[in-house]
Amino acid sequence: MKKSLLLISLSLWASIAFCQTHITELEKIDFKQNSIDLMEHKKFPNTKNTLLVRTDFSNDAKWKELCDSILNSYPAQFKAICPFFLNDSSYEKLDLGLLKSLIPEDWNHSFLFIVDEKTMSHTSHPILCVNMFKSGAIFRLTPKAMLDVDSNLSTVNVDFEDFMRDTDAEGIYHGIDLNLPWKE
Repeated sequence: MKKSLLLISLSLWASIAFCQTHITELEKIDFKQNSIDLMEHKKFPNTKNTLLVRTDFSNDAKWKELCDSILNSYPAQFKAICPFFLNDSSYEKLDLGLLKSLIPEDWNHSFLFIVDEKTMSHTSHPILCVNMFKSGAIFRLTPKAMLDVDSNLSTVNVDFEDFMRDTDAEGIYHGIDLNLPWKE
């Protein structure tokens, strides 16, 4: 048991160290390297990190701002778990039914983040979060709430329904406002 905990700790430390040395400044991030190009309607990649799929391609500058905002919501020690940005125009304007059909059989995640038209046009840029195995289970979240939602759903610390219940009148989850040391 101690050996496996040590190996997990070393693995997590190595991932964090890698990200800290390779992501030192947000301005240096090349979003083309953090995304992949796929043929039209090909299955999603089975990524280690949660997947964030872009389905609205109306404004590249807003997309970059949104990505910066998401990356800024992850403190340095959590950059290793930041979502994988899937920036491929073959997914443009796809509906939820088709998006769900693109999940590979051995997919490691129970939910998916989607940047759609509402995300790009709304003032708070609410990202759609979809439970991939329960029909109708969706909510939106602000970019600053991404770490809260991503980490808690990935580790099953909080149920999807709990986040749905904690949304505002527009169905947007704004996160928990904590005074955490890394946010200062």
